[in-house]
Amino acid sequence: MDMQVAKKKLGLKERYQVMTRGLDWTPSYQKMEDIYPYAAYEGIKIHDWDKWEDPFRLTMDAYWKYQAEKERKLYAIIDAYAQNNGHLNVTDARYLNAVKLFLTGISPLEYMAHRGFAHVGRQFPGAGPRVACLMQSLDEIRHAQTQIHSLSNYNKYYNGFHDFRHMLERVWYLSVPRSFFDDAVTAGPFEFMVAIGFSFEYVLTNLLFVPFVSGAAYNGDMGTMTFGFSAQSDEARHMTLGLEVIKFILEQDPDNLPIVQRWIDKWTWRGYRVLTLVGMMMDYMLPKRIMSWKEAWEVYFEENGGALFKDLARYGIRPPKWLDQISFGRAYRIPAGCLVGRRSTRWNEGPFSS
Repeated sequence: MDMQVAKKKLGLKERYQVMTRGLDWTPSYQKMEDIYPYAAYEGIKIHDWDKWEDPFRLTMDAYWKYQAEKERKLYAIIDAYAQNNGHLNVTDARYLNAVKLFLTGISPLEYMAHRGFAHVGRQFPGAGPRVACLMQSLDEIRHAQTQIHSLSNYNKYYNGFHDFRHMLERVWYLSVPRSFFDDAVTAGPFEFMVAIGFSFEYVLTNLLFVPFVSGAAYNGDMGTMTFGFSAQSDEARHMTLGLEVIKFILEQDPDNLPIVQRWIDKWTWRGYRVLTLVGMMMDYMLPKRIMSWKEAWEVYFEENGGALFKDLARYGIRPPKWLDQISFGRAYRIPAGCLVGRRSTRWNEGPFSS
């Protein structure tokens, strides 16, 4: 009898190919344009979807193991914080107003991002971006859940935390972040990826999850610090996905360049307007400040963003328009609903007003 030889285990790269792109197939009895009606909706031309390089490169089983380990650490800290009445150790009761603003203005956006990536993942003909959008969609709903779970501890002792979803739809200053994601999820799939995956996740998200969350830790809020840094570890992968989106689209066809440039101009401005909420939290609502919004803007946007756009210059991408209006931390003293600039202070006037 012949000896049975154990099959060699697949490497990570081979396993990823088999469990993701290996499960894809070419439809035979339906037209591609009928199955993916939004693929050509925005004028973006993609000639070879196999050229997509997935920055996640995770199979679903590996993804759940990776996230489960982070969840165990996260909830261990949250439980310890709750059991030890950690809410009594924050620097000042006024600090909780900043946490309320985070819960009403940021956490619902995480859920909207989850819905958006789940939707656009269905619209891409390529297996690679579909898998990447699936992973990020799961990340985003995890972020929303961990933020709500962490801050629910404050709901036991303080008013104003129980009805954040209701607040998002009715409080005037929350119309800024809400309109940002409402407009993004109703755009086409490629514009959504540029708006959220690149302009927000890559260019601007560090301004939320690093300086403000560090300030929360500095003020004794271990709950916010824990979910913030747990989410930031996911954001590193999201930033890679956003950059890969831009490079992939630009490498596919030269006609894509002016469309992508217009989107970068538009969504960088819109994202900057959203982040004035974070500027107000950092400068006016933290009893003990770790840095000013101006300092955070100079580090995470002007320095890091400047290096990014120098790298993208080889694709023909230039820095976003109106940088003179958003440079040097000008946003940090302007309310979220106002235009930063000399021409007008009306909230609905700006580079993209009708």
